[in-house]
Amino acid sequence: MRCTAERRYEILKYVCSRKTTSRQELSYRFGVSLRTIERDLIVLEGTYPIYTMQGGGGGIYVMDGFKFGMIYLSEKQKNLLVRLLMNLTGEDRQIMQMVLGMFAQETGLYGAEGLTVKPDGMDLGEAIKSAIENLPQNIYSNPDRSQETAEEKTGAAVFNVRPMCYAAIRGKLYMRMGERLEEQEIPKHPKDAYDRIKGMIELRDELRRVLEMQSNGCTDEELARAQRTLNAKYDVFVKKYGLLNSQTNTRLFREDGDTRNATDIL
Repeated sequence: MRCTAERRYEILKYVCSRKTTSRQELSYRFGVSLRTIERDLIVLEGTYPIYTMQGGGGGIYVMDGFKFGMIYLSEKQKNLLVRLLMNLTGEDRQIMQMVLGMFAQETGLYGAEGLTVKPDGMDLGEAIKSAIENLPQNIYSNPDRSQETAEEKTGAAVFNVRPMCYAAIRGKLYMRMGERLEEQEIPKHPKDAYDRIKGMIELRDELRRVLEMQSNGCTDEELARAQRTLNAKYDVFVKKYGLLNSQTNTRLFREDGDTRNATDIL
């Protein structure tokens, strides 16, 4: 199984090398579903200047001026610095050595090439221990998360929720309003109202995935597998909470923007 972190690293390198691409292309190239690619992009967009555009001419883009990584040396540039290093002494030589390092051309898991710094042979545990011992003291304290606001907790989650649709997070119910999630009051009756709504949200999202697969194109086998997963989850829900379009479930989920699609199809 491919490591998630390494796949996202390679996606970043690939997008930066192409400047523009699409979810479908990334899904095909890295052998994962569109849903997985979307989660990867949400994580990457939170750290790097990558953005997506919908509609005609849309796609995944990298902001002008951004280049991947911290080392931007070509082979000619590296050789020039090596020649310059031979004529330096003292502190100037030490600085150049720090800048230059020991470079090597390496190929990543998915074929992308990049210039990296070779390991210096030091044991990783010892290197970390040495670095920690040389850190300044008493300059950091763990933040108090007890006062974290709902907006801070749900800021990343908003991009996974369509406008006017519910999200169930950490025992609380939210609805997306514009670019934020606003907390909603959980009905007091029945007692398992939150669990019912959460279950219907999961069915809604699973249904969307199946519809997106049909829209974007997939094999009959992939579609059948996704439909079996959806049916299995639906059966579990019905066994526990009754039919999706029962009076109680309809009342609990009627404010969700996708409730009509979910109840009509399921």
